Amino acid sequence: FMNGFEAAGYQTSLAAIGKEYALSGAGMGMLAAVQLLAGLLAPFLFGPLADKLGKKKLLLCFLAAEAAACALISLCAVYRLFAIGIFLVGLCVSTVQYLAIAALADLFPASGNRKIGWITGFYSLGAVAAPLLCGRCLERGYSWKSLFVALGAVAAGTALAVLAQNFSPR
Repeated sequence: FMNGFEAAGYQTSLAAIGKEYALSGAGMGMLAAVQLLAGLLAPFLFGPLADKLGKKKLLLCFLAAEAAACALISLCAVYRLFAIGIFLVGLCVSTVQYLAIAALADLFPASGNRKIGWITGFYSLGAVAAPLLCGRCLERGYSWKSLFVALGAVAAGTALAVLAQNFSPR
């Protein structure tokens, strides 16, 4: 849910982000492309590590990195730092998504396909909910950075939940 929420919430917030950093439409498009490029690269860069290090360990690393990248975005006042942060968020959310899907398939050999369907559905639900909620929050005067504060908190909380899980097949 939160990965879909992040993707659509970020898109909803781009105008406010562009205003803060005095970006043109092309500049805002470039920021969107930076995150999407990171998401494209992530499986190729980190996929082979999942089998070597283990999915749980890698999930924990990338959830922690996502929380840190969201903190960077929330605190930065410089465009270049934002661009670095959004690239890192793109790497992290993509990696977390494919690791979660792969882990579910491993952990639930008999019912993993249904669970993967649920993950996909909840991603879409987050993508539908984000423009509605983020748009309303922006209209009410909340900063676009609130999205990244919330995402970072959820990533940190999810890391704690993953830490407590047994990754043995069921």
